Amino acid sequence: LTYLSAWYACVAGDWLQGPYVYVLYQAHGFEHHDIARLYVAGYTASMTFGTFVGSLGDRIGRKRCCQLYCIFFMASCFTA
Repeated sequence: LTYLSAWYACVAGDWLQGPYVYVLYQAHGFEHHDIARLYVAGYTASMTFGTFVGSLGDRIGRKRCCQLYCIFFMASCFTA
């Protein structure tokens, strides 16, 4: 159950950083329609890869997938 609380924290962090990423894109000179395309591309990638990651969870376990998600999310936050 403790791994789920860490997963919930990562998901909340992901949703909370959305508006800040938008402002970051604006600060780098992206136009509104370009930012919209980036968001659509991100959601499309999530939809596509999420389909396959679900089966990965069945193979290696949901707890392990949650742990990997947290590790990858922290790494992405440090590199952004």
